Amino acid sequence: MPTAEDRTAIAQILTSRFPALTDQPILNAHVCQSDNTVDGNFIIDRHPELENAWLVGGGSYHAFKMGPVAGDYIAHRIVGRDNSPELAAIFKIKAETFAEGSPSPRVPDQLE
Repeated sequence: MPTAEDRTAIAQILTSRFPALTDQPILNAHVCQSDNTVDGNFIIDRHPELENAWLVGGGSYHAFKMGPVAGDYIAHRIVGRDNSPELAAIFKIKAETFAEGSPSPRVPDQLE
């Protein structure tokens, strides 16, 4: 939920862009969750410790637009029919993806 400060900022933006909405209540608010990677590219790579697992993510708001093409690319990579091998380096998990001292991605204990 937006904080009081958020609501004040939203009201100011509405007032400046839509003067007719001045003093109108904000009835509802939703958060659009998004994520991004350290370099702005998707992550499409094998898990560093599990041969049969892939990690795919990043750029959630862009992923919606690119879903069909990304899905096709990912499917081809997973089954070993990569049509664009030059993209593998771009989508590789980078060392700086994980903050120093943070755990690497791993399978939860109950699945090991």
